[in-house]
Amino acid sequence: MALKRKLQNILDPSTAHEPELLLLEVVHIRSASLPPSFRGRVLKAEVRYGAPWSWRCETSPVEVPKLAVFSAKACVRMLAEAARVAGATTQVGVDFGATCFFLAPTVWRRMIRIRLIDNASGEILAKASLPWSRSAARAQEVHLHGAFGSRVGSIMLATETQVMTRRQFVGLARVSGAEVRGDALVAELAPAIRGEVQDLGIIRV
Repeated sequence: MALKRKLQNILDPSTAHEPELLLLEVVHIRSASLPPSFRGRVLKAEVRYGAPWSWRCETSPVEVPKLAVFSAKACVRMLAEAARVAGATTQVGVDFGATCFFLAPTVWRRMIRIRLIDNASGEILAKASLPWSRSAARAQEVHLHGAFGSRVGSIMLATETQVMTRRQFVGLARVSGAEVRGDALVAELAPAIRGEVQDLGIIRV
């Protein structure tokens, strides 16, 4: 809660003129590839940073695409095409498109844990963990596992460390419509505003 209050104080527009530099640990949650059994479920991704104590954030709920309804004739054509294409995937994709900005806390172990949670029941459907990478990196595919350890798909994640002024941080929240969720600022960036965010002059370290 202390970290959440500090974030809220930093985002107060009346303090945006302060030159204080902020060190941020950033987690980008992109798309996930999931089994057909996930179709129609509404999921949110929860990110936890650090261990044994951790700081958390979560994305907005996203619905996994349902099966489209087609005529019998169209179904016959599609089944024939699927049989013709060797190695066709049966996974279904879902895009979270969110970024969590954590004020860099002191932690014992620098690691990321992610959980996909059913928005209705709160059930953890899949989870993964990976060590923290301080350098800016391209998104990497991380395997997701179910309750009994079986693999249930994958998710694209990237981690990096950024430095920005308080003014830039407030500007990021304004441009992206970000909000504090849990212990982090969560931005869900539409392609149309990503250019504006890049123009804020954020430093990656």
